[in-house]
Amino acid sequence: MANNQQQHQPSSSSKKKLSSSASGGPTGDEWARRLAEVDLSKSDLNRLVLDYLIVEGYQTAAEEFVRESGVLDSSSDDAAGGGGDEKMDDGEGSSGGNKKASFDLDGIQERMSIRKAVESGRVEEAIRRVNELDSDILDLHPHLIFHLHLLHLYELLLSSPSQPTTNGSNPSNNLSSTLLFASETLAPLALSSPSHLAELEDALSLLLVLPGATNSSANVGGGGGLTKQQRREKVAKELNAAILEGQGRGCESKLVGVWRCLKWGEGELIGAGGKK
Repeated sequence: MANNQQQHQPSSSSKKKLSSSASGGPTGDEWARRLAEVDLSKSDLNRLVLDYLIVEGYQTAAEEFVRESGVLDSSSDDAAGGGGDEKMDDGEGSSGGNKKASFDLDGIQERMSIRKAVESGRVEEAIRRVNELDSDILDLHPHLIFHLHLLHLYELLLSSPSQPTTNGSNPSNNLSSTLLFASETLAPLALSSPSHLAELEDALSLLLVLPGATNSSANVGGGGGLTKQQRREKVAKELNAAILEGQGRGCESKLVGVWRCLKWGEGELIGAGGKK
């Protein structure tokens, strides 16, 4: 009797397949058929493309695309006429004016300039420009302001005598000012989070190797194993996402989101034994 019960118990690897089958989920072929039946209007596709260009910062391409496709005019017409394109949510309401606001091209250049400033190590400039753009962005993201200041600390620690910082000082010959910045600016922020405190300690560990290091060895120590440029790009991406959020946009384009959903669906089907 015990053997019979054991035979009827599904293995852990087959539970997911049984669950999928019991729930009536589509097979791989059914998934492909349903995707082929999805009716996307040209206006929907145009808005997806424009949203991608804006989020990724391709201002010139976005402006040219708007001129050639007339996507903003079609968005206004669709909203006024209550057309089928309303099924695509732009996150700004259904009025034509709000749809145009969701595709505002004016802020792309400033956002990309701020991102490039961080990627070039000009952290103080980036902080100033973000506050000029929207002072609430950093106030609403305390972890971001910590990471910006932490990146600035790395820049100070890794600057060489031949490459002064943007304020004209030479941190390699003025270690006391760097430590003062760490204690007065970063330490109070780090106390709010154990992870932040660990990150600050990791950065200061560079002091153990810097005396014998050159500017070309900026990859050694600290930063969780990240190189100098990787640290910059990581913080720049975080800041870019916060600016997009402040502008009422997602941190990634809708096109990328759709692609992620498709890949997730395919993965679920593969895991459930469906055909690709």
